[in-house]
Amino acid sequence: MNSLVKLELTRALRNRKFMFFSVIYPSVIFLLASNQNGTDGKVAGTQLTVAAYVMVSMASFGALTAVLMGNSERIAKERENGWVRQLRLTTLPGRGYVLAKTAGAAVVSLPSIVVVFLVAAVVKDVRLDAWQWLALTAAIWAGSLVFAALGVAIGYLASGDAVRPITMIIYFALSLLGGLWFPSSGFPAWLQDIAEWLPTHAYAALGRAIEQSQAPRAQDIAILVAFFVLFTGGEVLAAPREHDVDVALLDIEMPGATGIEAAALLHAELPAVKLVILTTFGRPGYLRSAMEAGADAFLVKDAPAAQLAEAVRKVLAGERVIDPTLAAAALAEGANPLTDREREVLRAAEDGSTNAELAAALHLSQGTVRNYLSTAIQKLAVRNRAEAARSAREKGWL
Repeated sequence: MNSLVKLELTRALRNRKFMFFSVIYPSVIFLLASNQNGTDGKVAGTQLTVAAYVMVSMASFGALTAVLMGNSERIAKERENGWVRQLRLTTLPGRGYVLAKTAGAAVVSLPSIVVVFLVAAVVKDVRLDAWQWLALTAAIWAGSLVFAALGVAIGYLASGDAVRPITMIIYFALSLLGGLWFPSSGFPAWLQDIAEWLPTHAYAALGRAIEQSQAPRAQDIAILVAFFVLFTGGEVLAAPREHDVDVALLDIEMPGATGIEAAALLHAELPAVKLVILTTFGRPGYLRSAMEAGADAFLVKDAPAAQLAEAVRKVLAGERVIDPTLAAAALAEGANPLTDREREVLRAAEDGSTNAELAAALHLSQGTVRNYLSTAIQKLAVRNRAEAARSAREKGWL
């Protein structure tokens, strides 16, 4: 896979047009935007000068350009000309192609971030502490993986003719509405409400929080994680379409979407594909969730290979296969007593957040949060919220 990553990097670095628009162009836009609005004036609602504010916007924009515009069209073309199928005949691991594309795009996005920062520091005299420069670079670079996943998903889901206009529409919409070109504070109120939930808005907000020596908002982190799960779920959905899959083997714990979330996506979009979920966690709640998601088989990972092969044959024949030990445990445990809202609050409480923090993150009142936690504690017959979250997690109910 290392050779494929090197090939992707070499191709990207040789593409002068791509390098201009992903590395040089954001810096040019930064200079134009900061000159037009006055370098030293403060942006409304922040403690940042125009130059500092636009710097993060353009670094984010450059990284977005590198990982999104570069990947989607290349992947679609390589699917159509047979390159992806040829790679499947080599020793490249199953997800090696996707990982190589994502890794290559992530590496190329780094220069676009650094160049904007250098121009801002040298030309516009933007000054930050050393830890802020490092944290900004790391946050914007890591956040670009969300959009790298989007680029891969578009490349797999769209055809060669449609991929460019689809990518351009998404690219410009995310850039404009996410506030990368203009501060979203100048939008109408209804448009600001929409922008608050876009990944690009949350992406830039992480950098601006670092510039102001503030902790990133939990909402922004949650939005980026949610969109990363959504975009990687798109990749999971695209793979069976690309490779004409009969049976999908899914791990209960996967990067991005979980096995159960991926099963639900596949069952809704490709009902003909048989779904076999494997787990190392013998938790009754997982079994029930898997069956509700449309799984045809649910087995533990340490089952003998012959048993797994037999399960695949049975689901292809229209049967349903469930590990008997897990089935007995699920019957003994009973149904999940928690509501969707109670599960959501317990999941959010696992990191030890206070009621005030939970209320802000979930857009609930503190009293409502207390009520949900109290009800969950009673249902699970435990003493406190920590035990409630742990008990529900162990039973597979979260």
